Amino acid sequence: MASILLAEDDQNLAAQIRDCLDVLNHPVLVTVENTDGAVALTKRLRPELILMDIALTGTLDSVHAAHAIQEHGPVPVIFLTASHDEDTRKRALKAHPFGFLLRPFDTRDLDSAIRLALVRAEYQLTLSEQNRLVSTVLRSIGDAVIATDATGRVTMVNPSAATLLGLPPGACVGQPVTSLFTLTHPPGPNAAPAPEAVLRTHAGVDVPVDEITTPITTEEGRNGSEALHLPPAGAGDGRRNLRGQ
Repeated sequence: MASILLAEDDQNLAAQIRDCLDVLNHPVLVTVENTDGAVALTKRLRPELILMDIALTGTLDSVHAAHAIQEHGPVPVIFLTASHDEDTRKRALKAHPFGFLLRPFDTRDLDSAIRLALVRAEYQLTLSEQNRLVSTVLRSIGDAVIATDATGRVTMVNPSAATLLGLPPGACVGQPVTSLFTLTHPPGPNAAPAPEAVLRTHAGVDVPVDEITTPITTEEGRNGSEALHLPPAGAGDGRRNLRGQ
């Protein structure tokens, strides 16, 4: 059972949808006839899901209204539409809806759309909480940590890495990692590579570090992304490269 805000300006259609929702035991908090009401009452009533006519009008169109609603907190939006127009669908996708329901639809169709949207919303909430936890852990680590994507561009730097590089995090993200620093391994005894590396920043500052490179693995497997851990030289077990292990 989920509390629902219904945004539909056709009164007969709105009544039919409310009847379907009543059968499915989903309480309708309010029915609004324009996007202004949808945005204002979502903020006040905090529904668990919104059913919105994609052709709804107001100060904002339905797509921009869905964007405005998300600014106050994540709420799954299902667009109701009678149009098969691909341009309309593409435009609506920019609002990241949790589903489309093509009219005419019946109670079973509505039930399936709502169930799927709620499952997706719960998954995204869990993923968001996990990301916040990971972000908090990375910010708390005293050593420098840098993540790159499959193309070698930086996707994340923690505060310690930003300090090491002498750059704000925003200046690092999106840049090729090779443009921010270089790593060299000077020869050690008997001309063997030394266990530690020397990191040279973009400003030409040399810093001895240990280098630990780890492939990032998702549920789908490895995607070429890597995490580079750069503790001060001698803090760990020397240079280790876990790629391929």
